[in-house]
Amino acid sequence: MRNIVENVCILSRNRNVFFKNGLPFSVDTPPSAQPSKGRVRKGSSTVLIILMIVLLVSLSVLSVATTNSSYKLSKRMGEHYKMFYELESAADKCFAAVEVLYKRCIVGEIEDITVEDLEAIGCEAPFVDDVRISFYVTKNNRTMYVELERLCCVLGVVEWREVPQEFEFIEFD
Repeated sequence: MRNIVENVCILSRNRNVFFKNGLPFSVDTPPSAQPSKGRVRKGSSTVLIILMIVLLVSLSVLSVATTNSSYKLSKRMGEHYKMFYELESAADKCFAAVEVLYKRCIVGEIEDITVEDLEAIGCEAPFVDDVRISFYVTKNNRTMYVELERLCCVLGVVEWREVPQEFEFIEFD
């Protein structure tokens, strides 16, 4: 009890401070700014928590959107690579068949490789001359161009590429 009386004396000497319900208040401060006994100020912490929740929700939505677009892109790229390797495989089969024809030509079983021979094994728009053999292979609306060079006992690959095609941009959802 003596501590409270000393506190009252110290406070009352500095600026007009009085006690109401055991809590100090100044005459200079308005009643709304004076602390009340049963009321706790928690407005600023509530606003801070609400802002943090809004921030976390918005970041999670952005994360989900990014993941979804990455998934769609990887799915499209997977389809693209699958079609490319199917086309590559078809061109490789035609190349193997042309190699067999060339070996038969070297051994003397056939006189020379003709355009008709290449068309019979599935090559499109073949071209044959004394030095070069070229053809196209098409699969899944994609085309591969293969150009081979006749060497003494083997065929050398001069060019092996996918033919560029026109495309349209597809917008993501």
